[in-house]
Amino acid sequence: MSTRSTRIAMLAVTLASASLLAACSSSSSSSTTTTASSSSSTTVAASAGGSKDVAGFTSQLTGGRIRTYKATYSLTSPTYTGTLVVERMPVGNVRFDVSTSTQSVAVIKTSGTNYICELTKTPTTCLSGIPDPVTGVEALVDPSQVVTNLQAAAALGKRNVTFASQTIAGEPSTCATITSGRTGTYCVTDQGVLASATGANGSVTLTAFTTTVPASDFSPPAGATVQTIP
Repeated sequence: MSTRSTRIAMLAVTLASASLLAACSSSSSSSTTTTASSSSSTTVAASAGGSKDVAGFTSQLTGGRIRTYKATYSLTSPTYTGTLVVERMPVGNVRFDVSTSTQSVAVIKTSGTNYICELTKTPTTCLSGIPDPVTGVEALVDPSQVVTNLQAAAALGKRNVTFASQTIAGEPSTCATITSGRTGTYCVTDQGVLASATGANGSVTLTAFTTTVPASDFSPPAGATVQTIP
């Protein structure tokens, strides 16, 4: 990978990793759209989490990569706020847009060609032909860390993990709060989409969700300048 493509890829990872913890996104195949200016949460039930509860919750967390969806999240950290947009269209199409007040980067992986685009430039500048450009950003929304934390806390006693029902961005969700080890709260919608994740380093919160995803989203923006890396 060229020095420039490495720099752009690291920019995307740096923007996101400042606030993301570890989570997963998915959706059902039915077409719906939900938007919200902010996350609305209402706890309606809570219970201690045993091994069965943890297994059911982690099953939701790990089931999302075969779904088509577009999920928009607000990001917060001690140093900045921003936006993350995750799009998937199986098989093989993934897009992450990470934006702050000063920078915006799109990382796109398709079954044929991969792209990294600097969206803040005019015209938009994209690099193509880059092997596996989403690895670094994908790791940020990988559920493995959440699953490990849940299982470790539950092994110490079910009172170390509690579950509550909430509504976030209009989506009914289940939230798991870990109070032992690496503490935090992780929420997933009834459809399996990441609703929120909060912890010591920041938070990610769902603000909009749809299962209608244009195929054109997995190509460079119209008018973009595309440079192919040999």
